[in-house]
Amino acid sequence: MNGADELLTAILIGLIQGITEWLPISSEAAVSATYSLVLDKPTDQAIAYALWLHVGTAIAAIIAFRSELITTASDVMKDGIRESSMARYLIVATIVSSVIALPLLVALNEISAKIGVVVMIPVGLALIVTGVLQLRQTAHTGRSVDTANAGDATLAGIAQGVAALPGFSRSGLTVVALLSRGISRKDA
Repeated sequence: MNGADELLTAILIGLIQGITEWLPISSEAAVSATYSLVLDKPTDQAIAYALWLHVGTAIAAIIAFRSELITTASDVMKDGIRESSMARYLIVATIVSSVIALPLLVALNEISAKIGVVVMIPVGLALIVTGVLQLRQTAHTGRSVDTANAGDATLAGIAQGVAALPGFSRSGLTVVALLSRGISRKDA
């Protein structure tokens, strides 16, 4: 691939990532499918590429939610972690997510390297499952995120961990999980 082709590929994939990351669909699936099926690249490379794009997404999320992060950090510094429900929520959700996501990503890398594009079949099924879960979930005028507890954080962490697999939307599954726990749609 020459420099111009690489630049066009980067622009295309960046646009897909940028648009789909903020929607309740799997940006990882959209990027992986485009990279492997449209651009005819190896599936394991496509998935790795999609995962690396999340570094930029993490930076964008930190910028977008900077006020909330600063408030949470300030609360922790002032009152300690035990008094900050949001800090406890974030810590528990992150730990649970990591414990689930890391082994899934290692297994996914091994499987996609061996079976190639066939891995897109379960990715498509995961997209369907995510959509069905979102359609079936009813909106609640429930509780605020400020009342989130360890059970909420654990379920959100499980949703986030499973969403490491392409096809499962991180935002979609997390919203469904929190709505099922009675958190309001806006806060979820």
